Parts: sequence; C-alpha cells; structure tokens
Amino acid sequence: MKKKRIMGKTAAKPIRKPVARRRVLKPGPQSRPGPALRAFAARFPGKPSAELVRHMAKAMLTNLKVVKVKGKQFSESYSRRTAEQILSSGKVFALKGKLSGVQSIGCLDFTIAMTAALRARGIPASFVRIGTHSYSVVKLGGERFIVDLTHKAELVWKLSETESRLIQIKKKKKEFAIGKDAWSVGIRGIRDFERTF
Repeated sequence: MKKKRIMGKTAAKPIRKPVARRRVLKPGPQSRPGPALRAFAARFPGKPSAELVRHMAKAMLTNLKVVKVKGKQFSESYSRRTAEQILSSGKVFALKGKLSGVQSIGCLDFTIAMTAALRARGIPASFVRIGTHSYSVVKLGGERFIVDLTHKAELVWKLSETESRLIQIKKKKKEFAIGKDAWSVGIRGIRDFERTF
C-alpha cells in the first residue's frame, strides 16, 4: 500500500482497481443488482475462474425458463425488463415464430441477467450484441471467455481467433456493440431488434 503524508503524518493510501476493471464491474441502469441478483451471486464462492462461471451459467439456466409468447407480448417485453426483474420472474421471453426471418431464442434476456449476475459476483463482464444475437464476455486471468446460455453444447468457452476476426468484421459493418447491458448499447425495445451500431 502506498503511503501519503498528511499534516506531518504518514497515512495509508488505498490502491484503486484499474479503471478498465471498475468500468466492467459497474452496472448500468438495466443491470443494477437487487436482492435476487445478489442472492444468486452469493451462491458461488471461490476465486473467479472459467469453472465458476460455468457453474453460474448452469444455475442461471436452471433458474430461467424460456417462455414462447406471441408478437404483442414479446414486443412489450423485449429489452424492457431489468436483470433483477428477469431473474425474479424466472422467465425468459422468446417469440413464437420468427422476427425478420430470425428465430427468437431468448438470448437478450439470458444475457442481461447473466452479465448482471457475473458483475454482482465481482467477475468483470460485458454485454455483447453481434448482429441479432447477444452474449456475455468475461475476462479471467488475461483471457476472454464467451458465456452464451443459448449455446447448450458449451455454455462457456475461450474466445478464439476466428471469433475475434468475426467481431472485427461485424464492427466494420456496424453490427457489433459492447456495453454494460442492452440499454447501454441502445437496445430499449423491439424497434431496436435489428439496430446497427
């Protein structure tokens, strides 16, 4: 700990977390933790690791059930709920049928809730939107991992070079956004489903 002189005395000056780490731990308005998110995060003690994130992802899948809804109900709920509301309700809404030719799988609600839960646990996480799909990205030990609750075969995996290249291509096409939650990247309702960034 660094020392700082105060009126002739030496006092301990706290060491602050790096700015980037504070930024990915700070929640946005949609991902601010409430009692349900804090209780969920508290169930996972231990040092942050890919295995801990995998356990959290499996538990989140157990807590949230996909509910297929019709157009109006989907439109009224798409990116309108907070992470706390999603987790408390136990429901992720997906559209019956397709929207603009895309099958809805509930990725937005899953990602909003998972990103907020990871941050509430103290794990640096970001909300990612690529095209019409959403997932979380966490940084552990200098490596980035994708957390995608709609990818049932593997919920957590290391970001590959191919995926990094795809992200660069999507950035150039303005089909990529990263932030604290959906609201922070400009997704506030169904009209933003195909939003370009």
